[in-house]
Amino acid sequence: MDNLHHLLETSLFAAVATVDEQGNPWNMPTFYVYDKDLNLYWSSHPDSKHSINIEKSGKAFITIYNSLVYSKAIYIEADVNVLSDASEIKSTLNLINERKGREYATYEDFIDTPQRLYKACPLHIWTNESSKNSKRIIIKDYRVEITKSDLL
Repeated sequence: MDNLHHLLETSLFAAVATVDEQGNPWNMPTFYVYDKDLNLYWSSHPDSKHSINIEKSGKAFITIYNSLVYSKAIYIEADVNVLSDASEIKSTLNLINERKGREYATYEDFIDTPQRLYKACPLHIWTNESSKNSKRIIIKDYRVEITKSDLL
């Protein structure tokens, strides 16, 4: 599972998938950070399509992968909400500042913008596995459920 922890740490972007009320899918890449409990956070405008979908459903499906190298991926089904607590917003901004290696925003600057911080709390987490034939060609791929501790 070390390679999954490395993937989580080194990937800067996640694909966040949502659906609207008619069941139409929407997917967007976003810079993300995570905390010690494997909650994922990102910043977005509340009028963005994915933010509207999250407001209505409270759900997202998140994929973290390295697009340059075929490797494992991390798939996360999550409940998502908008942060409103000042201390939680401040700690999330600190995570973002640390990951970016520079100040993204102070709390005072951030609350004056229309951007919001979103928190995804994992319900289920999977990774991909595959079966290969004698020539190492993938003949079947499938997901295996893993735990938060497998990633941290």
